[in-house]
Amino acid sequence: MERRPFDTLNDSIDKEVTIQLKEGQEIKGELKAFDAHMNLIVDKDKETLLVRGDNILFITFNKE
Repeated sequence: MERRPFDTLNDSIDKEVTIQLKEGQEIKGELKAFDAHMNLIVDKDKETLLVRGDNILFITFNKE
């Protein structure tokens, strides 16, 4: 069966990810949720961030 990008995101819920933004900023945190527009909810330290999908260059899925 073919894997889709959303399958990988779904498998990464509650796991550490690194998000590279188009402006060069990097966000590391625990992926909590995502939607069809690839907007992400990420817990970083003691903050919860909403990362808009339009701003994402790529996502690295950190291995545990």
